[in-house]
Amino acid sequence: RGIMSADAKARDFPAEKPVNLGTMFEYLQTIAESLEGITRWKARADIAGQTVAENDLEHSFKTALFTVLCAVEENAGRPSWDRLNTGLLAVIALIHDIAEIHTGDNASFKKQASDQEEEYDAFLRITEPLPHVTREFLRLAFRHAIPKSRHFVDTRESRFFRAVEKLGFLKRGLHECRAGNLHFAPKNFDRDIPLILEDANEFPSLGDH
Repeated sequence: RGIMSADAKARDFPAEKPVNLGTMFEYLQTIAESLEGITRWKARADIAGQTVAENDLEHSFKTALFTVLCAVEENAGRPSWDRLNTGLLAVIALIHDIAEIHTGDNASFKKQASDQEEEYDAFLRITEPLPHVTREFLRLAFRHAIPKSRHFVDTRESRFFRAVEKLGFLKRGLHECRAGNLHFAPKNFDRDIPLILEDANEFPSLGDH
């Protein structure tokens, strides 16, 4: 079940007629099925196993919900005029891996600038059939999720999303280590814990996790 990243339907959708309200379901179904067919961290699982066989669709949902929950907690300690844009964060999290429909899975901590340029080009192709206003809104949101790209938009929301991503990696690694999959641990922990503590200077609630 699910369309793999190389599937012709996922790659060629922009060549079809523009998406409107009448064809939106088919477009979204193609996106969902394509994400469902991409297994995350498959190479690592093939080497030494993992307890959670997660695809990009599942990951995107969990990341979006986790991001919103973290943002709500962060905003609770801020005055109303200084709160994060929770709606924007939810969109960023939902769409941040859509480009992998074309590029395939690649862990964000491994991505180089060239990888994120490729992802941005892929996202442009995938969103091309959407109405102009919708397309530009999503493209701007996606630019918050590619920090190594020249198209990156550096805002509090983009920095918060990146911090939450690192926190998610850490929590996943802890889960796998407790299950005996220690190959998830040392390098990730050594990298992510200092970065999360640094992020907590700007977003204090993250330090409580």
